Amino acid sequence: QPPLTTCVMRLWAFAPVLLSTAGASKDTCSVAGPDRQDCHGDESTCAGLGCCWGPVDPNPDNYPWCFYASAPAPAPSPTPPPTSPSPPTPPLCDISEGARQDCFGDESSCAGLGCCWLPVDPNPDNVPWCFHTGGSTPTPAPVPTPPTPPPTPPPT
Repeated sequence: QPPLTTCVMRLWAFAPVLLSTAGASKDTCSVAGPDRQDCHGDESTCAGLGCCWGPVDPNPDNYPWCFYASAPAPAPSPTPPPTSPSPPTPPLCDISEGARQDCFGDESSCAGLGCCWLPVDPNPDNVPWCFHTGGSTPTPAPVPTPPTPPPTPPPT
């Protein structure tokens, strides 16, 4: 029976082979040099990273020796259902840009103000995006009238 050190040395001699088979499978390691993505491992760590080890010699283009396995071809994705068209603009909001009267709301508050939200892009004329509906005429805010002063008492 050989001494223990001889057994250990023989084991080390086969370590690269053992490690390379522990990494990615051979069919996914057939990656051409230009397509290799560096896994940043050396011969002793490559398989543990789940990568492929494949020395290139000569290697004038500096292709990585430890590289990610090629991904299996993805299954075709199902065709997404057709998207429905945008809902039509409600008739009350079908107001020409020039006739819009600003409701002074932002997108989150516009509907709560009873107004229409319809962005304009580009908007060089600064057309309101939140505007009063066609069925409502904006009521101007009441202007407070100053209180009437009390009558001046007659002189005595």
